[in-house]
Amino acid sequence: MSDPARSWVAHLRSGGSTPWAEWLRSPGPAGGYDGPVPGAAQLELVRRLAGARPAGVADAAFTTLADRALRRSGVGRGQPDLPLLVPGRTTAPGVGAPPTDPADVPVDELLRIAVGLLADVVVEAGPLPARTLPQRRLLPRRRFHLAGAPVSVDALRTSLAAAGEVEGGWSPEVLLVVRPLDVHLAEVWSTRVQHGAPVRWGTFAGRWARRDVLPPSADFPRIAAHWAGKVGPSRVHVLVDPTLADAARLVGLRRAPAAARDGFDVHALPPAGTELLRRLNRVLNVRVRDDEREGLVRRARALLPARAAAPLALPEPYRAWAERRAEEVAATLRAGGYPVHGDLAGIAPRHLGAAAPRRSEVLSAALETCLVLAAADGAGGRPSRGAEGTER
Repeated sequence: MSDPARSWVAHLRSGGSTPWAEWLRSPGPAGGYDGPVPGAAQLELVRRLAGARPAGVADAAFTTLADRALRRSGVGRGQPDLPLLVPGRTTAPGVGAPPTDPADVPVDELLRIAVGLLADVVVEAGPLPARTLPQRRLLPRRRFHLAGAPVSVDALRTSLAAAGEVEGGWSPEVLLVVRPLDVHLAEVWSTRVQHGAPVRWGTFAGRWARRDVLPPSADFPRIAAHWAGKVGPSRVHVLVDPTLADAARLVGLRRAPAAARDGFDVHALPPAGTELLRRLNRVLNVRVRDDEREGLVRRARALLPARAAAPLALPEPYRAWAERRAEEVAATLRAGGYPVHGDLAGIAPRHLGAAAPRRSEVLSAALETCLVLAAADGAGGRPSRGAEGTER
């Protein structure tokens, strides 16, 4: 007599994505899998991997990845492995976890397994070496210094460096890059996560709000006053939500350089990408040495699916605090006598987007990243995209 559970496992391992309930209505060929039937969460994760599988993943590479997922238990706290619900089979009441239809497994449980799987394949792929900035000239052609929002500053720094313009020199023109305060805080959170921090977005924002202080890179009055003491207020330019063309003009370039595709330090990640790295950090922080972890995080973030960096709003309890602090910052900068490019009202938080990364999007990012690594392994190579990871 055929066993629909075993035949479904074989179907999933070969790249099939038929849901369990549909498979039960018209099961495929029997056989093909002789091992123990994995848990419902592991099976559903493999089914979703199959549904997201790109053309570049060879059959053998996908089966290898699927087998790793089927053997993987979830990381962190959560439910025990959930046995597959098979009609007509009963278990003793109150003994172990209840049998579950894979379609009913919560996203959080799938994420726990997906993050563990991603950690496995990233560790196997190995650390990605850091890239370095071009060496500074002894006498820079243009003297400038960038400060402020970390992801935005890095994007400007990368594009200017690609055009041959690197920071340095005595008495530089200081470009202080200012973003809406909630956007800036999200950039700081993303930067710290990309350097190994496991802190949640809400926890990160709450720490600053309760202390009623701003992260160092968001303390624009302090930064501006520091540089004004060195070069004078007239050489400290406050750029509110600047474009690459704005920065190039102030540096002295006649035309803006092309925007670089990859940053040297950190990427502008969507909230789901940052949240995935945060969860990965929790695993790598206890699994590998610190020096190795940095390269593994670079490997993972370089392979995250390309998405527009959607906004991430502050949780509701901290919005009034951010609005008050933004007003204070704008008033202080306005009174400082600095050249302002843009409207200082733009420092006010926008409160756009969700107040937390969406778990379903985090899961999709995890699946796609695992599949990219599987495709590279199947092709006998290693992904080459990456970014330098210098701590800021």
